[in-house]
Amino acid sequence: NGKIMKSYFFVEDLKKLRQKFTDFSAPLKEYWERIKYHAENGHPMYPAFCYLITGEEKYASIAKLELIDQIKSWYERDADPEFQGHLWCRSGHNMRYAVFYDWLYDSGCFTDEEHSFVRNGIVDYIFKHPYQTIQARAPISSENQLTAMVLLCIVGGYICGVKRGEDILAREMMRESLARIPEIIGLIPPGGYSGEGTCHLGFAYVPGITFLSAALEWITGDEWLNRRFSPNNTCMGDALDFYPLLAAPSGLQVPIDEFYCEKRARFPYAYLAGKTGASFGLDLVEQQRLWAIDADVLWGADDKAWTLFWWPEEKTGFEQVKWQSWALSQTGGVLTDVHGDLHLMQVWDRCHFPPVRQEAKPNGLFLETYGVPLLVDNGRDCSELEYEETIDVNHDGGWSNNWGFGAIGGHNCIFVDDEPYYTPRERLKQSSGECHGELVEFCDDQPIRLLTGDSTEFYQERYDIDSITRTSFILHDRYVVIKDVIKA
Repeated sequence: NGKIMKSYFFVEDLKKLRQKFTDFSAPLKEYWERIKYHAENGHPMYPAFCYLITGEEKYASIAKLELIDQIKSWYERDADPEFQGHLWCRSGHNMRYAVFYDWLYDSGCFTDEEHSFVRNGIVDYIFKHPYQTIQARAPISSENQLTAMVLLCIVGGYICGVKRGEDILAREMMRESLARIPEIIGLIPPGGYSGEGTCHLGFAYVPGITFLSAALEWITGDEWLNRRFSPNNTCMGDALDFYPLLAAPSGLQVPIDEFYCEKRARFPYAYLAGKTGASFGLDLVEQQRLWAIDADVLWGADDKAWTLFWWPEEKTGFEQVKWQSWALSQTGGVLTDVHGDLHLMQVWDRCHFPPVRQEAKPNGLFLETYGVPLLVDNGRDCSELEYEETIDVNHDGGWSNNWGFGAIGGHNCIFVDDEPYYTPRERLKQSSGECHGELVEFCDDQPIRLLTGDSTEFYQERYDIDSITRTSFILHDRYVVIKDVIKA
């Protein structure tokens, strides 16, 4: 299309983008100054951003050296089992360097030999690692690994096969990866929760979906965020809309996985605000001082730069965050007042066999009052539970951890017959591969906010139980009441 010769990847109008950075006021101006400082003091990804925005040759020289060193390291580590085994991590990371090459292309800092080395290195890595894995992986869900690999194949293939080169292999890998887009989008579950747990949703999946939406829009010239696909009639916007709901007034994320409230990306908040005007996430970043966290997002340490990159021009001030209650059928829900003084999450997240990144803690509760977590039982180092069924060992005999996932175990879950834990694995082996709870009732009207979840399916394999439900109440925005009903 006509964009190829007049713009840089992800950039619609370079002059307008540079003016936005020039016009930044506090606190964004200070954040931008810190990025420029770190670009000259060893940060591997910031120099390319700084060159794009300032056009200063010093940043181009630093960024070029970093790019060439990166590609040399790809060749050097080709035979490394860890490098091969975590290729989706490298895909999210290396996608940035393909984009950086496009941004640096016109800087004049590359020789002809260096241009060839960079393009060949990008194509070589894509072909040997993510492309081969994509061919062998049948998508059964929309998840971070396939998203990252497809993203690199599309972006790197486009840059090296269309925009900055004519590599036939690069074009073919891009073409085949584009054919996977309907599956990635259409398999997003209704409601937007990918099922990977809070941590991987926040630092890998949603950032990957954000990049993918922006890349497809830039390449095709069409809007992709709200384009829906079967079988679930879902779109990438569903995932981005759900993502801010996992924030909590403490500044942590509510934990639905083996990691407790860990990393999350900020730039999807900025991208979503620019597309829809929904600025809750950006207000949250400032109110909770989330700029202080330097998260490694989609396996790249450049979240702050992308946040400024996609920050909407019209967002020049901040508003008080207004919290909202919500419920998602097979995942869980939150009860809260608008100020977030009481914030209660009840979880009945689905459980796979074998355990992946969800916890089978049906009816688990996570309560915060005035920004302080009170009920917490989740994740590594956050539970005293240690028992055989929590141990997950890789097929190659690698790591083994008591993470407390894949089992009904926790200090505020429902136990039966005094058994301190139980894993519904036999049912999972014999059925479709997962079990989950269900939303029964949700009400967010004063003076009673309530949320009822049914987790019977988790227990019936082992116990003679007709039903187990838990109802959480917030009364007059002052009192928390939990009602458990077990019928056997």
